[in-house]
Order: sequence, then structure tokens, then C-alpha cells
Amino acid sequence: MPVSVFRCCPLLLALSLAAGLCLAGEPDLRRRMRALPPVETDVVQCVACLPMEEVPSPVSESESPLTLADLQRLALAYHPALGRAEAQVDAACGRWVQVGLRKNPMLGYEGTDIGESGSAGKQGGFLRQEFVTGNKRQLAREVAQREMQQRQQDLEVVRQRVLGDVQAHYLEAAFAERRIELLSELAELAAREVELMQQLRTAQEVSTLDLLTVQRVHAEVTLQKRRGEHQLATARRKLAAVVGVTQLAPTRLAEPPRPETPLSDWKDLWDRLLAESPQLASALAARQRAEANLQLARAGRRPNVELLAGVQNDMLVQETLANVALGVPLPLFDRNQGAICEAEAELSAAENEIERVRMNLQHRLASSFGAWLDARRRAEYYAENILPNLRQSLKLVERAFQQKQLDYLTVVRTQKELIQTRLEQLEAEQQTHAALAELDNLLLADSLESSAP
Repeated sequence: MPVSVFRCCPLLLALSLAAGLCLAGEPDLRRRMRALPPVETDVVQCVACLPMEEVPSPVSESESPLTLADLQRLALAYHPALGRAEAQVDAACGRWVQVGLRKNPMLGYEGTDIGESGSAGKQGGFLRQEFVTGNKRQLAREVAQREMQQRQQDLEVVRQRVLGDVQAHYLEAAFAERRIELLSELAELAAREVELMQQLRTAQEVSTLDLLTVQRVHAEVTLQKRRGEHQLATARRKLAAVVGVTQLAPTRLAEPPRPETPLSDWKDLWDRLLAESPQLASALAARQRAEANLQLARAGRRPNVELLAGVQNDMLVQETLANVALGVPLPLFDRNQGAICEAEAELSAAENEIERVRMNLQHRLASSFGAWLDARRRAEYYAENILPNLRQSLKLVERAFQQKQLDYLTVVRTQKELIQTRLEQLEAEQQTHAALAELDNLLLADSLESSAP
């Protein structure tokens, strides 16, 4: 019996070689991932297949101030949201590879009529292969490729969110530093005013109520300065968090560059947002994926074909037998109608999502554009009207003091008024920068939220 069984080994080996030839057409995985079939948009490359960029080292203590570009480079290197989005792109790459693979053949042993007339019966083997019909493998690859494009757009959304967060918190911290400088000057002037009022009170030229008033103002300015210091510390901690480091080196932030005035026409800004928004591009890619998935579901109505081929040796009569079987499921009950209905609903949802994203972008653009216009006009009005008036008033007061027409207390109070106005202008400038940052970063922020992108 063993010798007879071994006679079937060459046949089984031939079947195994045939199965190997079926799989010989699969090229190297990375080469195939770099050579995807052409589609309407550029082919998305797998992040894992791209060359790794050199990661910059964390910021160390230095005399040179930290710039926005330095912090954004750190964020792009260390932010975990980017790592998660890149991993999702890699996962989509893996799905693209997997759904396009051929079905594995089944190689097996078969023994029948064992023990008939004391013989070993019929001994042999078989090879079973399922053939995918209806172009379903290519359609599945199309679905996976559209998902890759969507994930790539999601990665761009996250990248833009990270850059937007870094810029927003950088502006918050940088303007907090400038605010403390002005508050320090204001506190010095308030302390000088208290000193002068104490001298006047000693000379009985002012009342105690006047002295108490300036002391209260000095205390309020001191409190403002302390609050500003706490706000600066908080802003730097938040900036470190969005950059992706534990803490920033105690280095001064570079002064924010004066922003260029964007297009003041609403339609131009809206057209730019529609053309460049990765959120909208992701929604469009999701619709393309839903369309491809609907085609795949409709192709699923066509059943696959299963082929079985086998060879047996009849040990009783010493004959070699071959058998072939071909099977096709009859689509009597399951015609993939449920999957088709689901795919149609997903396509409808994807189309509605595009409209929702457009409306959301329009709403947010209206808020940011309005905030920018209001803040810019206030900052310009301070710079063109109020501050020049106060500076001219201060010059006149100082000249009158030199001519002994006014006392020094009036000079101090005019200087205080000028600094307080500069603080108000600084707030308007910060709001202008913040609104422009939102527009520059396509209204994207909140990179640390779990729901992003």
C-alpha cells in the first residue's frame, strides 16, 4: 500500500507546481504599491514606502528667539496626530494590497473505497481553485485606492490642523510677552504716580481720597501684570503641548511678522477655500470611494466559479483515474441585494457630507472673515487716529512741563493713558493676526481633539 500511495506523489507534485504558477504573477509588494493603476487624481504613495526625513532635535536654551518656523518643524516631527494619520494611510495601503490578491488554491489528499476486497481502494489527491468573476478583484482595488486617497487627504487635514494650532498658540504667547512689557511700563508709571501723590499729600496739596485712588490704580495695574505673567506661562504650556514636547526652553519668542493683507474680496477667499481645503477634498474622495463600492456590490451578484481537479490510483485494478468538477453557486436567494442597498445608502450619505462640509466651511469663513475685518479696522484706527493724537498730546504736556506750566503728575498720567491705549491696540493686532492665521490655515485647528480630522 505505501508504494502505491507514493506512485501518486509525482501527480500531486505537478498539481502543487501548477498552484505555484498561479501565484507566480504576484510581483514584489513594495513595487506594486509604488505602481498603482492610473486614476483621475495622482496616485497616493504609502507613507511606509516613502524615505524618512531627518527629525530635528528639540529646541535647546539659546539667546536667539524661537520663531514660528522652528516650532512648526518641531510639531511636524513630534505631533502624535500626524503619526496616527500616517498609520491610517499605511493601513489603507495594506488593504489595497490584500483585496487584490488571488484566492489561494487548496491542495488535498483523497482516499475512497478503502478496504474493498482487501485493497487500499482509490488513493490520490486533488487541487481546488476558486476563480473570482465579474472583475471583482479590480473593483475591490479601486475601492481601496479611493480609500487611500481619502486617508491621504485626512493626513493633510491633520497636518494643517497642527500648523494652525502651533501658529495660534504661538501668537497667543508672543503677544502675551509684548503685553507684559507694556504692563511693566504701566506699573512703573503707576508707582511713580503714587510716589508723587504721597509727596503732594505730605504737602497737603491733595486729599487722602486722591492718594487712595492712585494707590488703587497702582494695585490694579500690578494685578494685571501678574495675570499677564500667568497667561504667558499658560500660553507657553499650551504651545508646548501642540508642538509635541514636554516643555519649551525658556527662550523669548520672536516677534510675529506683520501679516500681509489678504484678498479682501469674499468671493476670492471662498473660491480659494473650495479649491484648497483638504476637508472638502477628503469628502470628495469619500464619495468616489462610495461610487466604487457600489460598483463592487453590483458585481457581487455574479457568483464565483470553483474548479476541482484530482487524480487517483485504483489499487484494486491498478488503474489511474482522473476527475474534474466545476461548480457555480445558483443566485436564487442571495443576489447581494443587501450589500447593494447599503452601498447606495453610503453613496447618498457621502454626497450629503460634501454639502455639509461646504456649508460648514462657509459658516466658519464668515466668522473668521468678519473677525479679521473688524480687528483690522480697529487696529488701523488706533494707529492712524488715536495713537498719533495721544503722542502729540504727550509732546505738548512734556513741553509744558519743561516750561513749568504743568506739573510732572500730568506727564505721568498722559504717559499712562498712552500705554493703556497701546494695550488696546495690541489686543486688536492680536485679533487681526489670529483671524489671518485661521484664513491662512484653511480654518483648520484643534489637532489634539480625538475626533480629528
